[in-house]
Amino acid sequence: MIRIRNKARVSDQQAKVPMESVPISVGSRRGAAAASAASVHAGFGLTPRPAGAHPDKELVMEWYLAAFRKYCDFNGRARRKEYWIFTLINSLITFVPYAVLTGMSLSGSADGGAGISSMPLILSLAIALYALAAFLPGLGVTVRRLHDTGHSGWWFFIVLIPLIGAIVLLVFLFQDGAAGENKYGSNPKQAAG
Repeated sequence: MIRIRNKARVSDQQAKVPMESVPISVGSRRGAAAASAASVHAGFGLTPRPAGAHPDKELVMEWYLAAFRKYCDFNGRARRKEYWIFTLINSLITFVPYAVLTGMSLSGSADGGAGISSMPLILSLAIALYALAAFLPGLGVTVRRLHDTGHSGWWFFIVLIPLIGAIVLLVFLFQDGAAGENKYGSNPKQAAG
């Protein structure tokens, strides 16, 4: 028997049952305890992490690095999670140094530019190099995301239409992927578990 925090008892057999098949009724301590134990044993399909690793940080970086692993891969499909985590981290990596650079420029102009430093030049060069390195993975993950919604990657160029194009592209990127297999490949949600 497994002892759960709220003192309900669940047998080993019940604890190994997948989460979907555990009957849970509102207000049932035993149902909640079984669901808790089942989720611990099922692990929600996640791979084991090394001891001491932060659970969310490792997974977020895996989604971000997946775009770089598929550097120029414009085939297949990408989940919303893969696209949006890549976009979030890419934006942070680009805009945080840019904000520091802007602050350094403003403080340099405030004192008359007396303290000229090579730091803004180095920082702007680093931002430009990262933007170049991340351009193709970003384009690739965007095309794969469009494929997941059933649209051709050529729909990316709709962004060239001022305002309306960006809105249409955002709608496509926010949509849930097509269920099952489409002409661009199998559903990445089903492949992940």
